[in-house]
Amino acid sequence: MVEKILNLKLKYKDKILDIARQKRDFSKSFIIGSNKFIFWQILDKAFPDKYSLISKSGSSYRLKLREGMDITIKKDNQELTKDDLRRANLLKGNTLTLDQSTIGAVTFGGDWKIEYNFIEPYRYVATREELTVAKQFAKASPLSPQEKFTRIFVTLGVLATWIGLYIAESNYVPPVRLDFAERLLRIEEYATQVEVGEVEEVVGPTETGPKSREEMEEEVTEQVEQAQAMSSKEFEQEFGLTLGDGISGMPGGEGVGDFSNELLEVTEVSEIVVAGTGPGTGSGPVATRGASDLDVAGAGGFDLEGVGDGLGDIGGLEGLDLGGTGGFEEVDLASLGGDVGSYNVTKVESKAQFQAVKKRFAGIKMVKEGTIKIEEMTPEAKTELANIDNVVSTYKPQITKLFTVESMIMDMYGTIEFSLIISASGRVEAVDMEVADGSYFTDNFLGKCRQIILNWKIKVKEPIGYSFRMKFYK
Repeated sequence: MVEKILNLKLKYKDKILDIARQKRDFSKSFIIGSNKFIFWQILDKAFPDKYSLISKSGSSYRLKLREGMDITIKKDNQELTKDDLRRANLLKGNTLTLDQSTIGAVTFGGDWKIEYNFIEPYRYVATREELTVAKQFAKASPLSPQEKFTRIFVTLGVLATWIGLYIAESNYVPPVRLDFAERLLRIEEYATQVEVGEVEEVVGPTETGPKSREEMEEEVTEQVEQAQAMSSKEFEQEFGLTLGDGISGMPGGEGVGDFSNELLEVTEVSEIVVAGTGPGTGSGPVATRGASDLDVAGAGGFDLEGVGDGLGDIGGLEGLDLGGTGGFEEVDLASLGGDVGSYNVTKVESKAQFQAVKKRFAGIKMVKEGTIKIEEMTPEAKTELANIDNVVSTYKPQITKLFTVESMIMDMYGTIEFSLIISASGRVEAVDMEVADGSYFTDNFLGKCRQIILNWKIKVKEPIGYSFRMKFYK
Protein backbone atom coordinates (compact mmCIF):
# COMPACT_ATOMS: atom_id res chain seq x y z
CA MET A 1 0.00 0.00 0.00
CA VAL A 2 1.36 3.40 -0.98
CA GLU A 3 1.70 5.73 1.99
CA LYS A 4 -0.41 8.83 1.57
CA ILE A 5 0.59 12.29 2.71
CA LEU A 6 -1.50 14.81 4.67
CA ASN A 7 -2.59 17.94 2.82
CA LEU A 8 -3.94 21.08 4.61
CA LYS A 9 -5.73 24.04 3.01
CA LEU A 10 -6.31 27.39 4.76
CA LYS A 11 -9.42 29.26 3.59
CA TYR A 12 -10.93 32.58 4.51
CA LYS A 13 -14.44 33.24 3.27
CA ASP A 14 -14.14 30.17 0.99
CA LYS A 15 -10.99 31.55 -0.65
CA ILE A 16 -7.82 29.46 -0.53
CA LEU A 17 -4.99 31.39 1.15
CA ASP A 18 -2.32 28.71 1.40
CA ILE A 19 -1.63 24.97 1.26
CA ALA A 20 0.62 23.09 3.72
CA ARG A 21 1.89 19.62 2.78
CA GLN A 22 3.40 16.88 4.92
CA LYS A 23 7.17 16.34 4.52
CA ARG A 24 7.40 19.72 2.78
CA ASP A 25 6.00 22.29 5.25
CA PHE A 26 5.77 20.17 8.41
CA SER A 27 6.66 16.72 9.64
CA LYS A 28 5.75 16.14 13.32
CA SER A 29 3.57 19.14 14.23
CA PHE A 30 1.90 22.13 12.66
CA ILE A 31 1.36 25.35 14.62
CA ILE A 32 -0.96 28.23 13.78
CA GLY A 33 -1.75 31.45 15.67
CA SER A 34 -2.30 35.17 15.63
CA ASN A 35 1.43 35.90 15.92
CA LYS A 36 2.79 37.54 12.77
CA PHE A 37 5.84 35.27 12.81
CA ILE A 38 3.71 32.10 12.55
CA PHE A 39 3.61 30.30 9.17
CA TRP A 40 -0.22 30.50 9.14
CA GLN A 41 -1.29 33.71 10.86
CA ILE A 42 -4.93 33.86 11.95
CA LEU A 43 -6.09 37.49 11.93
CA ASP A 44 -8.39 37.14 14.92
CA LYS A 45 -7.70 38.85 18.26
CA ALA A 46 -9.60 36.09 20.07
CA PHE A 47 -7.34 33.40 18.65
CA PRO A 48 -4.27 32.49 20.77
CA ASP A 49 -0.80 33.68 19.87
CA LYS A 50 0.38 30.12 19.18
CA TYR A 51 -1.74 27.01 18.86
CA SER A 52 -0.58 23.45 18.05
CA LEU A 53 -3.22 22.31 15.56
CA ILE A 54 -1.63 19.08 14.22
CA SER A 55 0.67 16.65 16.06
CA LYS A 56 1.97 13.22 15.09
CA SER A 57 1.40 10.18 17.27
CA GLY A 58 2.97 7.00 15.95
CA SER A 59 2.12 6.69 12.26
CA SER A 60 -1.02 8.84 12.41
CA TYR A 61 -1.73 12.54 12.89
CA ARG A 62 -4.06 14.03 15.47
CA LEU A 63 -6.02 17.30 15.25
CA LYS A 64 -6.55 19.17 18.52
CA LEU A 65 -9.84 21.03 18.75
CA ARG A 66 -10.34 24.15 20.88
CA GLU A 67 -13.54 25.71 22.11
CA GLY A 68 -15.50 27.28 19.26
CA MET A 69 -14.20 24.93 16.57
CA ASP A 70 -16.69 22.86 14.55
CA ILE A 71 -15.71 19.79 12.50
CA THR A 72 -17.19 18.17 9.40
CA ILE A 73 -15.92 14.65 8.54
CA LYS A 74 -16.82 12.53 5.49
CA LYS A 75 -15.96 8.96 4.62
CA ASP A 76 -16.92 7.46 1.26
CA ASN A 77 -19.00 10.58 0.57
CA GLN A 78 -20.99 10.04 3.80
CA GLU A 79 -20.86 12.58 6.61
CA LEU A 80 -19.96 11.21 10.00
CA THR A 81 -21.41 12.68 13.17
CA LYS A 82 -19.48 13.07 16.41
CA ASP A 83 -21.17 9.94 17.75
CA ASP A 84 -19.98 7.99 14.69
CA LEU A 85 -16.49 9.29 15.26
CA ARG A 86 -16.58 8.27 18.92
CA ARG A 87 -17.80 4.76 18.06
CA ALA A 88 -14.98 4.43 15.53
CA ASN A 89 -12.49 5.63 18.22
CA LEU A 90 -11.54 8.59 16.01
CA LEU A 91 -12.77 11.28 18.44
CA LYS A 92 -11.67 11.24 22.04
CA GLY A 93 -12.46 14.37 23.99
CA ASN A 94 -11.22 17.27 21.91
CA THR A 95 -8.69 15.20 19.92
CA LEU A 96 -9.56 13.90 16.44
CA THR A 97 -7.48 11.14 14.86
CA LEU A 98 -7.11 11.78 11.15
CA ASP A 99 -7.83 8.61 9.18
CA GLN A 100 -6.39 8.33 5.65
CA SER A 101 -9.84 7.21 4.35
CA THR A 102 -11.56 10.36 5.57
CA ILE A 103 -11.67 14.00 4.54
CA GLY A 104 -12.87 16.91 6.65
CA ALA A 105 -12.78 20.54 7.64
CA VAL A 106 -12.48 22.59 10.83
CA THR A 107 -14.45 25.86 11.01
CA PHE A 108 -13.68 28.60 13.58
CA GLY A 109 -13.91 32.34 13.99
CA GLY A 110 -16.87 32.59 11.61
CA ASP A 111 -15.02 32.89 8.28
CA TRP A 112 -11.90 30.73 8.87
CA LYS A 113 -11.73 27.13 7.64
CA ILE A 114 -8.99 24.50 7.50
CA GLU A 115 -9.59 21.49 5.25
CA TYR A 116 -7.60 18.27 5.28
CA ASN A 117 -7.30 15.23 2.99
CA PHE A 118 -4.81 12.48 2.22
CA ILE A 119 -3.35 12.12 -1.26
CA GLU A 120 -0.88 9.82 -2.88
CA PRO A 121 2.44 11.48 -3.77
CA TYR A 122 2.93 12.09 -7.48
CA ARG A 123 5.32 9.69 -9.15
CA TYR A 124 6.09 9.65 -12.82
CA VAL A 125 6.32 6.21 -14.42
CA ALA A 126 8.03 6.17 -17.78
CA THR A 127 6.77 3.96 -20.58
CA ARG A 128 8.87 1.33 -22.33
CA GLU A 129 9.30 3.54 -25.39
CA GLU A 130 10.50 6.45 -23.24
CA LEU A 131 13.02 4.25 -21.47
CA THR A 132 14.36 3.03 -24.84
CA VAL A 133 14.83 6.57 -26.12
CA ALA A 134 16.44 7.63 -22.86
CA LYS A 135 18.96 4.80 -22.99
CA GLN A 136 19.81 5.73 -26.58
CA PHE A 137 20.50 9.44 -25.96
CA ALA A 138 21.26 9.62 -22.23
CA LYS A 139 25.07 9.51 -22.64
CA ALA A 140 27.82 12.14 -22.64
CA SER A 141 28.84 13.52 -26.01
CA PRO A 142 32.39 12.63 -27.15
CA LEU A 143 35.10 15.15 -26.28
CA SER A 144 36.64 17.30 -28.99
CA PRO A 145 40.48 17.42 -29.37
CA GLN A 146 40.55 20.91 -27.86
CA GLU A 147 38.57 19.79 -24.81
CA LYS A 148 40.87 16.78 -24.35
CA PHE A 149 43.98 19.02 -24.56
CA THR A 150 42.47 21.52 -22.08
CA ARG A 151 41.65 18.81 -19.54
CA ILE A 152 45.10 17.22 -19.83
CA PHE A 153 46.84 20.63 -19.56
CA VAL A 154 44.83 21.66 -16.49
CA THR A 155 45.42 18.30 -14.82
CA LEU A 156 49.17 18.43 -15.43
CA GLY A 157 49.32 22.07 -14.28
CA VAL A 158 47.58 21.27 -10.99
CA LEU A 159 49.84 18.25 -10.47
CA ALA A 160 53.04 20.25 -11.21
CA THR A 161 51.91 23.06 -8.88
CA TRP A 162 51.26 20.60 -6.09
CA ILE A 163 54.68 18.97 -6.55
CA GLY A 164 56.43 22.37 -6.59
CA LEU A 165 54.67 23.49 -3.42
CA TYR A 166 55.56 20.23 -1.72
CA ILE A 167 59.26 20.56 -2.64
CA ALA A 168 59.37 24.24 -1.59
CA GLU A 169 57.71 23.44 1.73
CA SER A 170 60.13 20.57 2.37
CA ASN A 171 63.24 22.69 1.65
CA TYR A 172 62.06 25.92 3.29
CA VAL A 173 64.45 27.27 5.90
CA PRO A 174 63.00 30.04 8.07
CA PRO A 175 65.10 33.22 8.20
CA VAL A 176 67.31 33.85 11.21
CA ARG A 177 65.78 36.44 13.48
CA LEU A 178 68.24 39.21 14.34
CA ASP A 179 68.20 41.08 17.61
CA PHE A 180 68.05 44.86 17.80
CA ALA A 181 71.83 45.35 18.11
CA GLU A 182 72.59 43.27 15.00
CA ARG A 183 69.91 45.08 12.99
CA LEU A 184 71.33 48.45 14.03
CA LEU A 185 74.85 47.33 13.04
CA ARG A 186 73.70 46.19 9.58
CA ILE A 187 71.82 49.44 9.00
CA GLU A 188 74.93 51.44 9.91
CA GLU A 189 77.12 49.36 7.56
CA TYR A 190 74.65 49.82 4.72
CA ALA A 191 74.32 53.57 5.33
CA THR A 192 78.09 54.12 5.31
CA GLN A 193 78.77 51.91 2.31
CA VAL A 194 80.17 53.87 -0.61
CA GLU A 195 79.90 52.54 -4.14
CA VAL A 196 81.18 55.05 -6.68
CA GLY A 197 80.22 54.34 -10.26
CA GLU A 198 81.47 55.94 -13.46
CA VAL A 199 84.48 57.45 -11.70
CA GLU A 200 87.83 56.85 -13.33
CA GLU A 201 90.54 56.48 -10.75
CA VAL A 202 93.63 58.51 -11.51
CA VAL A 203 96.68 56.50 -10.69
CA GLY A 204 99.61 58.67 -9.76
CA PRO A 205 103.26 57.78 -9.50
CA THR A 206 104.17 55.42 -6.67
CA GLU A 207 106.50 56.76 -4.06
CA THR A 208 109.26 54.30 -3.31
CA GLY A 209 110.38 56.00 -0.12
CA PRO A 210 111.73 59.24 1.36
CA LYS A 211 114.05 61.20 -0.91
CA SER A 212 117.60 61.88 0.06
CA ARG A 213 118.90 65.36 0.87
CA GLU A 214 120.85 65.54 -2.39
CA GLU A 215 117.80 64.65 -4.51
CA MET A 216 115.63 67.23 -2.73
CA GLU A 217 118.30 69.93 -3.22
CA GLU A 218 118.53 69.09 -6.93
CA GLU A 219 114.76 69.40 -7.34
CA VAL A 220 114.70 72.70 -5.44
CA THR A 221 117.55 74.07 -7.53
CA GLU A 222 115.68 73.15 -10.72
CA GLN A 223 112.49 74.82 -9.47
CA VAL A 224 114.41 77.96 -8.48
CA GLU A 225 115.98 78.13 -11.93
CA GLN A 226 112.57 77.87 -13.52
CA ALA A 227 111.26 80.65 -11.27
CA GLN A 228 114.21 82.87 -12.17
CA ALA A 229 113.46 82.47 -15.88
CA MET A 230 109.83 83.56 -15.44
CA SER A 231 108.62 86.97 -16.43
CA SER A 232 106.17 88.85 -14.27
CA LYS A 233 103.37 88.05 -16.69
CA GLU A 234 104.23 84.36 -16.66
CA PHE A 235 104.40 84.41 -12.85
CA GLU A 236 101.01 86.12 -12.68
CA GLN A 237 99.54 83.64 -15.19
CA GLU A 238 101.00 80.62 -13.39
CA PHE A 239 100.26 81.57 -9.78
CA GLY A 240 97.50 84.17 -10.13
CA LEU A 241 99.57 86.79 -8.31
CA THR A 242 100.74 90.30 -9.29
CA LEU A 243 104.29 91.14 -8.37
CA GLY A 244 104.40 94.64 -6.88
CA ASP A 245 107.17 97.15 -6.52
CA GLY A 246 109.81 97.22 -3.85
CA ILE A 247 111.34 93.78 -4.48
CA SER A 248 114.79 93.74 -5.96
CA GLY A 249 115.33 91.86 -9.14
CA MET A 250 111.72 92.36 -10.41
CA PRO A 251 110.33 94.87 -12.84
CA GLY A 252 110.04 98.18 -11.07
CA GLY A 253 111.94 96.95 -8.02
CA GLU A 254 114.83 98.76 -6.46
CA GLY A 255 117.62 97.91 -4.04
CA VAL A 256 119.03 94.63 -3.11
CA GLY A 257 118.22 91.87 -0.88
CA ASP A 258 115.44 92.27 1.40
CA PHE A 259 111.88 90.88 1.50
CA SER A 260 109.82 93.68 3.00
CA ASN A 261 106.73 92.20 1.38
CA GLU A 262 105.15 88.75 1.67
CA LEU A 263 106.33 85.75 -0.30
CA LEU A 264 103.55 83.44 -1.45
CA GLU A 265 104.00 79.75 -2.08
CA VAL A 266 101.66 77.58 -4.17
CA THR A 267 101.41 74.19 -2.53
CA GLU A 268 99.12 71.24 -1.95
CA VAL A 269 99.44 71.21 1.78
CA SER A 270 97.20 71.10 4.78
CA GLU A 271 99.12 72.76 7.61
CA ILE A 272 102.25 74.90 8.19
CA VAL A 273 104.58 73.76 10.94
CA VAL A 274 107.42 76.15 11.88
CA ALA A 275 110.48 75.00 13.74
CA GLY A 276 113.32 77.13 15.06
CA THR A 277 114.08 80.86 15.22
CA GLY A 278 117.31 82.71 15.33
CA PRO A 279 119.86 84.75 13.42
CA GLY A 280 121.05 84.17 9.92
CA THR A 281 123.58 81.57 10.90
CA GLY A 282 122.63 78.04 11.94
CA SER A 283 119.41 76.27 11.27
CA GLY A 284 116.65 78.24 9.64
CA PRO A 285 112.88 77.78 9.80
CA VAL A 286 111.38 74.76 8.14
CA ALA A 287 107.68 75.12 7.08
CA THR A 288 105.94 71.90 6.17
CA ARG A 289 102.42 71.19 4.98
CA GLY A 290 101.60 67.70 3.89
CA ALA A 291 103.83 66.46 1.11
CA SER A 292 105.46 69.82 0.23
CA ASP A 293 108.11 71.56 2.30
CA LEU A 294 109.15 75.17 2.63
CA ASP A 295 112.70 74.83 3.90
CA VAL A 296 114.47 78.02 4.83
CA ALA A 297 117.83 76.65 5.94
CA GLY A 298 121.50 77.34 5.99
CA ALA A 299 123.56 80.35 6.79
CA GLY A 300 122.99 83.73 5.26
CA GLY A 301 119.81 85.39 4.14
CA PHE A 302 117.62 85.99 1.13
CA ASP A 303 119.35 88.11 -1.45
CA LEU A 304 117.65 89.12 -4.66
CA GLU A 305 120.32 90.28 -7.03
CA GLY A 306 120.32 91.52 -10.50
CA VAL A 307 117.96 93.64 -12.46
CA GLY A 308 116.04 92.56 -15.49
CA ASP A 309 112.83 91.12 -16.75
CA GLY A 310 111.40 88.29 -14.69
CA LEU A 311 112.30 87.34 -11.17
CA GLY A 312 116.03 87.75 -11.75
CA ASP A 313 118.53 85.94 -9.67
CA ILE A 314 117.30 84.69 -6.34
CA GLY A 315 120.05 83.84 -3.94
CA GLY A 316 119.90 81.75 -0.81
CA LEU A 317 116.58 80.04 -1.73
CA GLU A 318 117.87 76.55 -2.22
CA GLY A 319 115.30 75.17 0.20
CA LEU A 320 112.27 77.02 -1.26
CA ASP A 321 109.70 74.71 -2.86
CA LEU A 322 107.55 76.50 -5.44
CA GLY A 323 105.98 73.36 -6.79
CA GLY A 324 102.41 72.13 -6.49
CA THR A 325 99.10 73.19 -7.92
CA GLY A 326 96.85 73.19 -4.87
CA GLY A 327 95.77 76.01 -2.58
CA PHE A 328 97.76 79.02 -1.40
CA GLU A 329 99.69 79.51 1.83
CA GLU A 330 101.23 82.82 2.84
CA VAL A 331 104.68 83.13 4.38
CA ASP A 332 105.28 86.52 5.98
CA LEU A 333 108.99 87.33 5.76
CA ALA A 334 108.64 91.08 6.42
CA SER A 335 111.46 91.16 8.89
CA LEU A 336 113.93 89.24 6.73
CA GLY A 337 116.78 91.35 5.37
CA GLY A 338 120.24 90.37 4.27
CA ASP A 339 120.32 88.02 7.23
CA VAL A 340 117.46 85.97 8.56
CA GLY A 341 117.26 87.51 11.99
CA SER A 342 113.64 86.85 12.70
CA TYR A 343 110.68 85.65 10.70
CA ASN A 344 106.95 85.04 10.95
CA VAL A 345 104.92 82.32 9.18
CA THR A 346 101.23 83.09 8.85
CA LYS A 347 98.62 80.49 7.89
CA VAL A 348 96.02 81.66 5.35
CA GLU A 349 92.44 80.80 6.26
CA SER A 350 90.59 78.32 4.04
CA LYS A 351 88.43 81.02 2.46
CA ALA A 352 91.49 82.96 1.31
CA GLN A 353 92.98 79.75 -0.03
CA PHE A 354 89.74 78.96 -1.84
CA GLN A 355 89.53 82.44 -3.37
CA ALA A 356 93.13 82.22 -4.56
CA VAL A 357 92.48 78.90 -6.30
CA LYS A 358 89.24 80.27 -7.66
CA LYS A 359 91.18 83.20 -9.11
CA ARG A 360 93.48 80.71 -10.79
CA PHE A 361 90.43 79.04 -12.34
CA ALA A 362 88.90 82.36 -13.34
CA GLY A 363 85.91 82.04 -15.67
CA ILE A 364 84.76 78.55 -14.63
CA LYS A 365 81.07 77.77 -14.10
CA MET A 366 79.71 77.64 -10.55
CA VAL A 367 76.71 75.33 -10.13
CA LYS A 368 74.74 74.14 -7.13
CA GLU A 369 73.33 70.76 -6.25
CA GLY A 370 69.88 70.24 -7.76
CA THR A 371 70.13 72.96 -10.46
CA ILE A 372 69.47 70.25 -13.04
CA LYS A 373 65.80 71.29 -12.87
CA ILE A 374 66.53 74.66 -14.47
CA GLU A 375 64.98 74.72 -17.95
CA GLU A 376 67.63 77.04 -19.45
CA MET A 377 70.39 74.44 -19.06
CA THR A 378 71.44 72.46 -22.11
CA PRO A 379 70.98 68.68 -22.14
CA GLU A 380 74.76 68.15 -22.04
CA ALA A 381 75.10 70.40 -18.98
CA LYS A 382 72.21 68.63 -17.25
CA THR A 383 73.82 65.25 -17.92
CA GLU A 384 77.18 66.36 -16.52
CA LEU A 385 75.58 67.97 -13.47
CA ALA A 386 73.48 64.85 -12.84
CA ASN A 387 76.67 62.78 -12.92
CA ILE A 388 78.30 65.11 -10.39
CA ASP A 389 75.22 64.91 -8.15
CA ASN A 390 75.32 61.12 -8.23
CA VAL A 391 79.04 60.91 -7.43
CA VAL A 392 78.79 63.43 -4.57
CA SER A 393 75.79 61.52 -3.17
CA THR A 394 77.91 58.38 -2.98
CA TYR A 395 80.66 60.29 -1.14
CA LYS A 396 78.35 62.02 1.39
CA PRO A 397 78.17 59.02 3.78
CA GLN A 398 81.89 59.56 4.50
CA ILE A 399 81.07 62.96 6.00
CA THR A 400 77.99 61.57 7.77
CA LYS A 401 80.05 58.84 9.38
CA LEU A 402 82.70 61.36 10.44
CA PHE A 403 80.00 63.55 12.02
CA THR A 404 78.63 60.55 13.94
CA VAL A 405 82.05 59.88 15.44
CA GLU A 406 83.00 63.52 16.14
CA SER A 407 79.60 64.41 17.66
CA MET A 408 80.20 61.75 20.33
CA ILE A 409 83.12 63.87 21.56
CA MET A 410 81.46 67.29 21.20
CA ASP A 411 77.85 68.15 20.38
CA MET A 412 77.57 69.67 16.91
CA TYR A 413 74.61 70.69 14.79
CA GLY A 414 73.56 72.95 11.94
CA THR A 415 74.03 73.37 8.19
CA ILE A 416 77.22 73.56 6.15
CA GLU A 417 77.48 74.64 2.53
CA PHE A 418 80.46 73.04 0.80
CA SER A 419 81.93 74.73 -2.28
CA LEU A 420 84.33 72.73 -4.46
CA ILE A 421 86.60 73.66 -7.35
CA ILE A 422 87.09 70.62 -9.60
CA SER A 423 89.81 70.53 -12.23
CA ALA A 424 89.48 68.88 -15.65
CA SER A 425 91.33 65.81 -14.31
CA GLY A 426 88.54 65.23 -11.78
CA ARG A 427 90.58 66.33 -8.79
CA VAL A 428 89.14 68.60 -6.09
CA GLU A 429 91.56 71.52 -6.00
CA ALA A 430 90.03 73.53 -3.16
CA VAL A 431 87.18 73.38 -0.65
CA ASP A 432 85.34 76.18 1.08
CA MET A 433 82.87 75.58 3.92
CA GLU A 434 80.23 78.16 4.87
CA VAL A 435 78.62 77.44 8.26
CA ALA A 436 75.05 78.75 8.53
CA ASP A 437 74.01 81.07 11.33
CA GLY A 438 72.95 79.26 14.50
CA SER A 439 75.17 76.25 13.69
CA TYR A 440 78.09 74.94 15.70
CA PHE A 441 80.96 72.74 14.45
CA THR A 442 84.44 72.19 15.81
CA ASP A 443 87.50 73.24 13.81
CA ASN A 444 88.77 69.66 14.00
CA PHE A 445 85.59 68.38 12.31
CA LEU A 446 85.74 71.04 9.58
CA GLY A 447 89.41 70.29 8.91
CA LYS A 448 88.74 66.56 8.56
CA CYS A 449 85.84 67.29 6.22
CA ARG A 450 88.18 69.32 4.01
CA GLN A 451 90.74 66.50 3.92
CA ILE A 452 88.07 63.94 2.99
CA ILE A 453 86.68 66.08 0.16
CA LEU A 454 90.14 66.85 -1.23
CA ASN A 455 90.55 63.09 -1.83
CA TRP A 456 87.39 62.84 -3.92
CA LYS A 457 87.58 62.09 -7.65
CA ILE A 458 84.75 63.53 -9.74
CA LYS A 459 84.82 63.02 -13.49
CA VAL A 460 84.15 66.27 -15.42
CA LYS A 461 84.89 67.46 -18.96
CA GLU A 462 86.20 70.87 -17.94
CA PRO A 463 86.98 72.73 -14.69
CA ILE A 464 83.82 73.52 -12.75
CA GLY A 465 82.75 74.89 -9.39
CA TYR A 466 80.17 72.86 -7.45
CA SER A 467 78.42 73.50 -4.13
CA PHE A 468 76.08 71.42 -1.98
CA ARG A 469 74.54 71.60 1.50
CA MET A 470 74.36 69.10 4.31
CA LYS A 471 72.27 69.33 7.49
CA PHE A 472 73.44 67.73 10.69
CA TYR A 473 71.34 67.08 13.79
CA LYS A 474 72.21 66.36 17.40
